[in-house]
Amino acid sequence: MNHLFLKSVSFILMLCFVIGCAGMNDSTRTRAEGTGVGAATGALLGGVLGQVIGHDQRSTLIGAAIGAAVGGGAGYLAGDYVAKRKAQYASEEDWLDNKITDVAEYNSELEEFNEKTANRNEQLEIQVADLKSRYGAGSLKVSVLEKKKNEISELIRGANKRKARMAKELAALNEDLQSISKTQDLAKVTKLSQEINVLKKNIAMLDTNNKQMSQLVSSLTLRK
Repeated sequence: MNHLFLKSVSFILMLCFVIGCAGMNDSTRTRAEGTGVGAATGALLGGVLGQVIGHDQRSTLIGAAIGAAVGGGAGYLAGDYVAKRKAQYASEEDWLDNKITDVAEYNSELEEFNEKTANRNEQLEIQVADLKSRYGAGSLKVSVLEKKKNEISELIRGANKRKARMAKELAALNEDLQSISKTQDLAKVTKLSQEINVLKKNIAMLDTNNKQMSQLVSSLTLRK
C-alpha cells in the first residue's frame, strides 16, 4: 500500500509541474521540469527510505517530504544548467550566423574594391609612362609629375586605411574562431572558417595593389 501511495504522490508531483510549465518560456520550463522530476524522484526514494527506517506511514510521509525537497533542489540545479546551456547554444548559433554574414559582406566589399583598384592601376601605369615620356622630352613641367604623384599617394592612404580596418577585423575573427564551442554546428563553423580564409586572400590582394601604386609613386620621384 505504501509503495502504491508513494508512486501516486510522485506522479501527482510530476503532473503538477508539467501542467504548471505549459505557459512558461523554454528556460523557465526546463528549470521547472528539472525541479519536478527531482522532487518526484526524491519523494519516492525518501518515502521508501522512511518506510524502511520507521515502518509506519508517518515515517514514510516524512521521508517523502524530505526527499521531495532535496530532490527538487537537485532537480532545479540540473534544470538550470541545461537551461543555461540551451541559451548559450542558441546565442552561439546566432553569433555564428551573424559573423558568417558579416565576413561575407567584407569579402564582397573588398573584392569589388580590389577589382576597381586593379583596373585603375592599369590606367595609372599607362598615364605615368606617358607623363614620364613627355617630361623626358621636355614638354612637361615637373609640377604635373608631382600632382600625379600626390594623387596616387592619396589613393594609397585610403587603401591603407581600409587594409588596417580589415586586418583588425581579421585578427578579432581569428580569436573568436578559437573560442567557438566544439559543440556548435560543424557546417557553420566550417563556413565561417572558409570566409575568413577568403578575407585573408582579399587583404593580401589589397596589399599587392597598394605596392603597385607605391612603385608608380617611386617612378615619378625625380632623382637629384
